[in-house]
Amino acid sequence: MSLHIGIDAHVITGKFQGSRTYLLNLLRHLGQIDQTNRYRIYSFDPDITRALLPFDNFEHVRLAVHAAIPRLLLYWPWEQFRKKLDFLLTSYFCPLLYPKRQIVIIHDLLFESHPQYFTSLAALRFKTLVRLSAMRAGAVIAVSQTTRADIIARYKIPQARVHLVRGGIDPSHHAPDTGGLSPHAQPYVLAVGRLEPRKNIATLLQAFRLMRTPAHLVVIGREDFGAAGVAAELRAMQTDPATRGRVTWLTGVTDGELPAWYRHAAVFAFPSYAEGFGIPVLEALAHGTPVVTSTHAALREIGGPTARTFDADAPNAARQLATQLDAAIAEDRAPGAEARAAHVQSFDWTHSATAFLTLVGAVPP
Repeated sequence: MSLHIGIDAHVITGKFQGSRTYLLNLLRHLGQIDQTNRYRIYSFDPDITRALLPFDNFEHVRLAVHAAIPRLLLYWPWEQFRKKLDFLLTSYFCPLLYPKRQIVIIHDLLFESHPQYFTSLAALRFKTLVRLSAMRAGAVIAVSQTTRADIIARYKIPQARVHLVRGGIDPSHHAPDTGGLSPHAQPYVLAVGRLEPRKNIATLLQAFRLMRTPAHLVVIGREDFGAAGVAAELRAMQTDPATRGRVTWLTGVTDGELPAWYRHAAVFAFPSYAEGFGIPVLEALAHGTPVVTSTHAALREIGGPTARTFDADAPNAARQLATQLDAAIAEDRAPGAEARAAHVQSFDWTHSATAFLTLVGAVPP
């Protein structure tokens, strides 16, 4: 029997971040393997989602209510009733009515474990509504084993209701390839992601100054909340005599241009204090690039057996990171290539889409 599944896709037309990447790729692969069920895609700009998800069984609808609370309390229950949706997929929060028809994606519980990276109001809002959503929803989706374990332990949710639908990468977009010109003339350390305190770019900048290897640094990402200090330091390093000509900060790299930056990097650095997943780590590994990341549980999970790690909370974190970056640049990539490829292959969006379809078949409407 065909199901009618509503998707809250407002993040797809929002800022570029992990939750957008996750939902967009999950829906792309659902569209490729599922022609039976009907999907109603709600966003603030249906023309954008229609271009990104051009599948015959996908209906693209303008999301009429922008404010989150009215959307949760009034809009979604009315849409579920009016359109007879079998399920509604949302991120972090779900409406209070029709709980058995709710599937909520929870990317992380960082507002619980690392509230210092949120405003007091945002942390309180997330703690209250995410807990309530997880407890009431018919099913909860976790994007990593680490997040799944955290949800079960913190919220005392039965394991059977918390389903692992992992993030992944598209092998056709991210794959080892020795061809093509490097976008940078010199060996470089690459960092990708929004500039915000949790991403810990400040420690990377310190580590770069401590490195023995005469590499360059390329940071790709837009300035976000609370990152004014790091942005100012990046600008200063571009003119500082000690680092001038060796630091590049890019904010307009497209999805099509990014693979070349990954592929030709001497090493990829992801020094984040905490993550629910960490897609850039996986993308770098897929290109055969050595990775250095922090020892946070989710990043150890995503980084796998070949990624080098450092303790981001240690007093000598910058020194540790510099040492690992130097070692990664010096190492021979070949011995770890097979293990790296096997690890990456376990994060396939097709597997994720199949896991979602298994979930909706198992949860009673």
